[in-house]
Amino acid sequence: MNTTAVDRVTLIGYRACGKTYLARHLSRRLRWAWCDIDAEVERRGGCTIAELFATQGEEAFREQESAALAEVLGRRESLVVATGGGCVLRDGNRDLLRRHGGLIVYLAADRALLRDRLGRDRGRRPALSGQDVVAEIDEHLDRREPLYQDLADLVVDAGQDLEAKVATIAQVVENRSKSS
Repeated sequence: MNTTAVDRVTLIGYRACGKTYLARHLSRRLRWAWCDIDAEVERRGGCTIAELFATQGEEAFREQESAALAEVLGRRESLVVATGGGCVLRDGNRDLLRRHGGLIVYLAADRALLRDRLGRDRGRRPALSGQDVVAEIDEHLDRREPLYQDLADLVVDAGQDLEAKVATIAQVVENRSKSS
Protein backbone atom coordinates (compact mmCIF):
# COMPACT_ATOMS: atom_id res chain seq x y z
CA MET A 1 0.00 0.00 0.00
CA ASN A 2 1.18 3.48 -0.88
CA THR A 3 2.08 5.47 2.27
CA THR A 4 2.16 9.05 0.98
CA ALA A 5 -0.24 11.65 2.38
CA VAL A 6 -3.77 11.52 0.98
CA ASP A 7 -6.03 14.40 -0.02
CA ARG A 8 -8.50 12.28 -1.94
CA VAL A 9 -10.39 9.06 -1.27
CA THR A 10 -12.06 7.29 -4.17
CA LEU A 11 -14.63 4.61 -3.45
CA ILE A 12 -15.06 1.79 -5.95
CA GLY A 13 -17.29 -1.26 -5.90
CA TYR A 14 -20.42 -2.78 -7.38
CA ARG A 15 -23.68 -0.87 -7.57
CA ALA A 16 -25.66 -0.77 -4.31
CA CYS A 17 -22.61 -1.50 -2.14
CA GLY A 18 -23.06 1.87 -0.42
CA LYS A 19 -20.42 4.10 -2.03
CA THR A 20 -22.53 7.27 -2.12
CA TYR A 21 -23.81 6.87 1.43
CA LEU A 22 -20.31 6.18 2.72
CA ALA A 23 -18.83 9.12 0.75
CA ARG A 24 -21.28 11.52 2.36
CA HIS A 25 -20.43 10.33 5.87
CA LEU A 26 -16.70 9.97 5.31
CA SER A 27 -16.52 13.50 3.93
CA ARG A 28 -18.06 14.82 7.15
CA ARG A 29 -15.49 12.95 9.23
CA LEU A 30 -12.58 14.22 7.13
CA ARG A 31 -14.13 17.70 6.63
CA TRP A 32 -13.70 17.36 2.88
CA ALA A 33 -16.05 17.88 -0.04
CA TRP A 34 -17.58 14.83 -1.70
CA CYS A 35 -18.84 13.99 -5.14
CA ASP A 36 -20.86 11.18 -6.71
CA ILE A 37 -19.92 10.43 -10.32
CA ASP A 38 -23.40 9.10 -11.19
CA ALA A 39 -24.95 12.33 -9.88
CA GLU A 40 -22.44 14.31 -11.96
CA VAL A 41 -23.46 12.38 -15.08
CA GLU A 42 -27.12 13.11 -14.38
CA ARG A 43 -26.42 16.79 -13.69
CA ARG A 44 -24.37 17.19 -16.85
CA GLY A 45 -26.81 15.23 -19.04
CA GLY A 46 -30.00 16.72 -17.64
CA CYS A 47 -31.59 13.29 -17.21
CA THR A 48 -31.42 10.23 -14.99
CA ILE A 49 -29.03 7.40 -15.71
CA ALA A 50 -32.01 5.15 -16.43
CA GLU A 51 -33.23 7.68 -19.03
CA LEU A 52 -29.74 7.97 -20.52
CA PHE A 53 -29.51 4.17 -20.84
CA ALA A 54 -32.99 3.97 -22.38
CA THR A 55 -32.48 6.74 -24.93
CA GLN A 56 -28.77 6.56 -25.77
CA GLY A 57 -27.49 3.22 -24.47
CA GLU A 58 -24.69 2.06 -22.22
CA GLU A 59 -21.85 3.31 -24.44
CA ALA A 60 -23.14 6.91 -24.25
CA PHE A 61 -23.44 6.56 -20.49
CA ARG A 62 -19.85 5.22 -20.24
CA GLU A 63 -18.60 8.18 -22.31
CA GLN A 64 -20.32 10.63 -20.00
CA GLU A 65 -19.13 8.72 -16.94
CA SER A 66 -15.51 8.94 -18.17
CA ALA A 67 -15.84 12.67 -18.82
CA ALA A 68 -17.34 13.28 -15.37
CA LEU A 69 -14.62 11.19 -13.72
CA ALA A 70 -11.86 13.13 -15.48
CA GLU A 71 -13.41 16.46 -14.48
CA VAL A 72 -13.92 15.47 -10.84
CA LEU A 73 -10.47 13.91 -10.43
CA GLY A 74 -8.97 17.05 -11.94
CA ARG A 75 -10.25 19.21 -9.10
CA ARG A 76 -7.71 20.69 -6.71
CA GLU A 77 -9.51 20.07 -3.44
CA SER A 78 -9.59 17.42 -0.76
CA LEU A 79 -12.38 15.19 -1.92
CA VAL A 80 -14.20 11.91 -1.34
CA VAL A 81 -15.38 10.46 -4.67
CA ALA A 82 -18.06 7.79 -5.10
CA THR A 83 -17.67 6.18 -8.52
CA GLY A 84 -20.22 4.23 -10.49
CA GLY A 85 -19.95 0.46 -10.24
CA GLY A 86 -18.81 0.03 -13.85
CA CYS A 87 -16.36 2.90 -13.83
CA VAL A 88 -13.47 0.41 -13.66
CA LEU A 89 -14.37 -1.23 -16.98
CA ARG A 90 -12.51 1.30 -19.13
CA ASP A 91 -8.71 1.29 -19.26
CA GLY A 92 -8.64 5.09 -19.33
CA ASN A 93 -10.74 5.31 -16.17
CA ARG A 94 -8.46 2.87 -14.37
CA ASP A 95 -5.44 4.94 -15.42
CA LEU A 96 -7.13 8.12 -14.15
CA LEU A 97 -7.96 6.43 -10.85
CA ARG A 98 -4.38 5.22 -10.39
CA ARG A 99 -2.94 8.67 -11.12
CA HIS A 100 -5.49 10.93 -9.43
CA GLY A 101 -7.76 8.78 -7.26
CA GLY A 102 -5.73 9.15 -4.07
CA LEU A 103 -6.55 6.36 -1.65
CA ILE A 104 -8.67 3.91 -3.63
CA VAL A 105 -11.05 1.98 -1.40
CA TYR A 106 -12.87 -1.07 -2.71
CA LEU A 107 -16.16 -1.37 -0.87
CA ALA A 108 -16.57 -5.14 -1.20
CA ALA A 109 -20.10 -6.49 -0.83
CA ASP A 110 -21.06 -10.13 -0.82
CA ARG A 111 -23.54 -11.17 -3.43
CA ALA A 112 -26.36 -11.83 -0.96
CA LEU A 113 -26.14 -8.24 0.30
CA LEU A 114 -26.18 -6.92 -3.27
CA ARG A 115 -29.16 -9.10 -4.20
CA ASP A 116 -31.07 -7.80 -1.21
CA ARG A 117 -30.29 -4.14 -1.86
CA LEU A 118 -30.85 -4.26 -5.60
CA GLY A 119 -34.03 -6.30 -5.13
CA ARG A 120 -35.45 -3.50 -2.98
CA ASP A 121 -34.20 -0.89 -5.46
CA ARG A 122 -35.69 -2.31 -8.68
CA GLY A 123 -36.71 0.30 -11.20
CA ARG A 124 -34.31 2.98 -9.99
CA ARG A 125 -31.20 1.43 -11.51
CA PRO A 126 -31.14 0.29 -15.11
CA ALA A 127 -30.27 -3.29 -15.97
CA LEU A 128 -27.03 -3.37 -17.90
CA SER A 129 -27.42 -6.64 -19.75
CA GLY A 130 -31.10 -6.86 -20.57
CA GLN A 131 -31.55 -9.16 -17.58
CA ASP A 132 -33.04 -8.16 -14.27
CA VAL A 133 -30.64 -6.10 -12.11
CA VAL A 134 -30.47 -8.91 -9.56
CA ALA A 135 -29.94 -11.64 -12.17
CA GLU A 136 -26.93 -9.87 -13.67
CA ILE A 137 -24.94 -9.54 -10.41
CA ASP A 138 -22.91 -12.75 -10.78
CA GLU A 139 -21.92 -12.10 -14.38
CA HIS A 140 -20.88 -8.51 -13.70
CA LEU A 141 -19.07 -9.21 -10.45
CA ASP A 142 -17.10 -12.04 -12.06
CA ARG A 143 -15.80 -9.49 -14.59
CA ARG A 144 -15.38 -6.49 -12.29
CA GLU A 145 -14.11 -7.94 -9.03
CA PRO A 146 -10.55 -8.54 -10.32
CA LEU A 147 -10.48 -4.92 -11.52
CA TYR A 148 -11.67 -3.62 -8.15
CA GLN A 149 -9.08 -5.74 -6.36
CA ASP A 150 -6.29 -4.62 -8.67
CA LEU A 151 -7.02 -0.93 -8.14
CA ALA A 152 -7.67 -1.05 -4.40
CA ASP A 153 -5.26 0.36 -1.84
CA LEU A 154 -7.71 -0.73 0.84
CA VAL A 155 -10.59 -3.22 0.86
CA VAL A 156 -13.48 -2.54 3.25
CA ASP A 157 -16.40 -4.89 3.87
CA ALA A 158 -19.59 -3.16 2.69
CA GLY A 159 -21.59 -5.17 5.23
CA GLN A 160 -19.85 -3.53 8.17
CA ASP A 161 -21.50 -0.88 10.27
CA LEU A 162 -21.23 2.60 8.71
CA GLU A 163 -19.20 4.00 11.59
CA ALA A 164 -16.71 1.13 11.37
CA LYS A 165 -16.20 1.77 7.65
CA VAL A 166 -15.76 5.51 8.19
CA ALA A 167 -13.33 4.94 11.08
CA THR A 168 -11.24 2.44 9.12
CA ILE A 169 -10.81 4.70 6.10
CA ALA A 170 -10.33 7.88 8.13
CA GLN A 171 -7.63 6.19 10.20
CA VAL A 172 -5.66 5.31 7.05
CA VAL A 173 -5.99 8.88 5.77
CA GLU A 174 -5.00 10.38 9.13
CA ASN A 175 -2.06 8.00 9.59
CA ARG A 176 -0.70 8.88 6.16
CA SER A 177 -1.03 12.58 6.95
CA LYS A 178 0.91 12.18 10.19
CA SER A 179 3.69 10.15 8.59
CA SER A 180 4.41 12.56 5.74
